[in-house]
Amino acid sequence: MANGIAVSLTELVKSGEEQAKEDERIAKEAEAEAERAIEEERLAREAEEQLQAQRVEHENASTQYKQTQTKSCPGCSAPIEKNGGCDHITCTPVAAEPANDAPVDGDGGGEIEP
Repeated sequence: MANGIAVSLTELVKSGEEQAKEDERIAKEAEAEAERAIEEERLAREAEEQLQAQRVEHENASTQYKQTQTKSCPGCSAPIEKNGGCDHITCTPVAAEPANDAPVDGDGGGEIEP
């Protein structure tokens, strides 16, 4: 009988050791998963920051282009650009909507001298 108790005790110790190893493995997997989640979050933040920087850069370039390459319509202040042809420029919103108190030609808007 003492031999049966010793065998059961040995099996119990082995089972406890196996359970401890399994618990350690599970803990390591959980730690690795937490580290992966932190890394994914960091990468997502970096990607968003890069995207935001690109948006700002694009917006700055667009603003600079408007300032250097366009004129404001005297009728509606919309940026207009001459891109070829004669020196006659027509602001489409003003010409299309003369009821906005801006004359289609002359001093107030519509036809714009370059």
